[in-house]
Amino acid sequence: MSAMDRERLDILTGTAGTLLSAAEVPPAGRERLTQLDTQLPMLLRRHRLLHNAVLLIYADVAVLVLGVIAIGVAVTGNSGAAGTAALALVLAGTVTLLGGLLFAARSIMISMDAIDYEVRRALSLGSLLSLVIVSRRSQGCSRWSALGPASLDQIVTASVRALGHLAR
Repeated sequence: MSAMDRERLDILTGTAGTLLSAAEVPPAGRERLTQLDTQLPMLLRRHRLLHNAVLLIYADVAVLVLGVIAIGVAVTGNSGAAGTAALALVLAGTVTLLGGLLFAARSIMISMDAIDYEVRRALSLGSLLSLVIVSRRSQGCSRWSALGPASLDQIVTASVRALGHLAR
């Protein structure tokens, strides 16, 4: 996440070290900012879930250790109250472990969201229109008005050419 924060800051930093607004950033930089602004909250949520899972599992270990100590006291002292406390501690430890495992499972379930988003977003940038733009620019056309093949055949031809340029 810190690398993504650094990348975001690099995109928003001008040549003289000034901070740019999103409108002053080139289109490719704005696209990456959109991706980062979407991914960072996803990753932060996953980080919080993992943090909570680890804390619960550590708490579980502590409660289970106390339960084992209470079992030892109950057995050596022939104490029913200590046995009841030990049972309560073991049950509480088991519930705490289950909570930690649920947090960890949820984190694993959403772990792919940020990566899936970035890949799908990048693939959408390679749509047919983007391929036509790449092809037309590689032919020396730099204006948007240069786009606009009149027929589907021209779009397909431009796309095939663009794929050929991208493969090189």
